[in-house]
Amino acid sequence: MSKLPNALFRVAIGSLRNLYLMFAVGWTVAAAVSTKRRTVNRRWWSAIAVFTVGLACMYALVTTERLVVGQIVLAVIVAAVVARGRSLSATQAVGGAVGLASFPIVFGLYAGVGGLGGTLAGLRRRVFFLPGDVMTRYFIEFPDRTPFLHGASIPKISRLTGGETFNLSQFIYIEYYQRDTPLVGNANASFLGVGWANAGMVGVVLWSSVVAVAIVLVERLVRRLPRRAAAAARAVAVFQVVMLTFTDITRAVFGFAPGFLDLLVILGVMSAFDARMALHPKPRISVATRATARHVPVRLTTCTAESSGSSPAVSVSRRQPNRDRDAGCRSGPG
Repeated sequence: MSKLPNALFRVAIGSLRNLYLMFAVGWTVAAAVSTKRRTVNRRWWSAIAVFTVGLACMYALVTTERLVVGQIVLAVIVAAVVARGRSLSATQAVGGAVGLASFPIVFGLYAGVGGLGGTLAGLRRRVFFLPGDVMTRYFIEFPDRTPFLHGASIPKISRLTGGETFNLSQFIYIEYYQRDTPLVGNANASFLGVGWANAGMVGVVLWSSVVAVAIVLVERLVRRLPRRAAAAARAVAVFQVVMLTFTDITRAVFGFAPGFLDLLVILGVMSAFDARMALHPKPRISVATRATARHVPVRLTTCTAESSGSSPAVSVSRRQPNRDRDAGCRSGPG
């Protein structure tokens, strides 16, 4: 992604990879799972789901994007569980963890990085040691060595102030982790590190509040969606929340154009429109029904209920077709 020269093209590829492709995987899997078994529609949706998942896996293998494989596995599991209306079992959780770890292990063995032992050691360091170490560097660097950024690392704020966006993750990588001069990478931290680098303790509290509001908002929007769209959106939302452990909220939720919240708003408007149409449907009367209604003779029918005790008798008159369906009623021409 970082090697692509055009910024707009990078945004498009990122949106396709982390948002729309994952949503398509979750939606097709949810459609296949929620359709009745042993039906033609079930077979069609299953074939479409297999094709979509295979297309996503091919993209991950061609681009060696290890993270995309984890997204695919997570999207499939979450969408299937939500579409069935069930809770995540321990077996499914273990299977998802194995699926998430399988591709980096296979990739490490293929690359020949110290065999299986070296690959597992590298994976353990990447999962358990490196995130905390990177977070520590953010707190060490600011403000003792570098002043607080005051929002300069957030693209939208930097555009409003007229300055360039400060590449925070690349700056930390160059300062603490770069060994080969031509090689430039990123040292991403969670939203806590980014909040501290921008405004200190105030930034940590502010970023945490924004994350809490964003998660609640996403959850409420997802609940308003139909089952298939909700399953797919929840699959994408789960991964976006997982991404908050090693990236900022401006990248995990608001980073794409359009972003994840934009997608939820569009789906929410569509579901609200469908619900409104269902509550106020337009009456559909066929031509044959209208012709029949015009030629049916109508009589005025009066039914008198017998009085019991001191209660007076009650007379009810109504118009009905020319047939006496109620006993005890006398009819006359209407």
